[in-house]
This record gives sequence, C-alpha cells and structure tokens, in this order.
Amino acid sequence: MGDALSSIGVIVAGALILFTGWFWVDAAASFLIGVVIITGSFRVLKETIHLLNEGAPEGAGIDEVSASIRAIEGVEGVHDAHVWALDPSYRLLSAHVVVTDRPLSQAAALMASIKTTLAKSFGIEHTTIQFECADCGQCADAGDGGIA
Repeated sequence: MGDALSSIGVIVAGALILFTGWFWVDAAASFLIGVVIITGSFRVLKETIHLLNEGAPEGAGIDEVSASIRAIEGVEGVHDAHVWALDPSYRLLSAHVVVTDRPLSQAAALMASIKTTLAKSFGIEHTTIQFECADCGQCADAGDGGIA
C-alpha cells in the first residue's frame, strides 16, 4: 500500500510540476514519501524485534491462554506455560497441564479438546503439552521453584 501511495505521489508531483512549474512540489513529495517509508520500517522493525525476543503474539497473552485451558473440563491447573511465535502466523505453546487422574485413553480426548480450543481461540497450531496429575514443582508458584 505504501508503494502504491508513493507511486501516486510521484505522478501527482510530476503533473503539478509540468503544469504549474512549482518545483518545490518535488521536495514536498519526496519528504512525504520518506515519512511513509520510515513509518512502515518502524512497524516491521518492532514486529521483528518482538518475534526475535519470542514475545507472546498479540491476542494470545499467557493469562488468557492459561485461563482458556483451565476452563476445559478435566483440567485442574496450568503452569510453566509459554506462548511465542516464529513468524506472525505460526504460534506455539508449551505448558504443564495438571489434570484429574484418568486413563490414557481419556487423556487423548482431553489433549484434542485443548488443541482445538487453542487453535480456534488463539491461532496456536503447534503445542507441546505435558500432562501431570500433581504439580511437578518446576514453576515458581510451586514452592522453591526447583526441579523435584
């Protein structure tokens, strides 16, 4: 869009110079085009830095994602959860999910439910989820934060 606007600006500036002789229009159009380019560059740079720092994607904050997982029947808690993106359209999650004691066959259905919820609500397509029947002791909220 910025390139199209820049091209239109050049054409309009050229026409004004041709028909009016106002050569200052060239400098004004160049300045405006420079502003458009710099503004677009800052947006791209900001997004790139966020991705490289593995920041949480927009609309998929860890609090909202964890609450969504906890709302699923059979889930007792979520900890050590991380959401990040490799590019704007590829979101990932890793988390420890505390569940009620259940047979492995039921755990598969619960996993499918969690993955469906994450994909529909937050666009998270790749997950690494560790089921636990009790807190593993690895998160800071679980006591000393050390590995049990």
